[in-house]
Amino acid sequence: MSFPVVRIIWIDAVATNSWTTIPELKTEAGTDTEPCTTIGFLVLKNRQYYYVASTVSNIVKGEPVVNNIMMIPRKWVKSFQEIDLGASD
Repeated sequence: MSFPVVRIIWIDAVATNSWTTIPELKTEAGTDTEPCTTIGFLVLKNRQYYYVASTVSNIVKGEPVVNNIMMIPRKWVKSFQEIDLGASD
């Protein structure tokens, strides 16, 4: 089984782990986050997520084995592109 290679540009959530006042939050609220870029194998998608794996391996028990899955919420995606790597062996 082969999986398409994709490039997804998306906006990530931001978290804070320190005590913050509401006025400090309001100051930071105007700051945009930088876009993230993920490139990998699109192993699954549904209405809510794209599942992108960094590694795909041999078939085990009739199924491919995938690793390092990034679940990207589709609503956060700004750009989605399938990458043609040409013929593969």
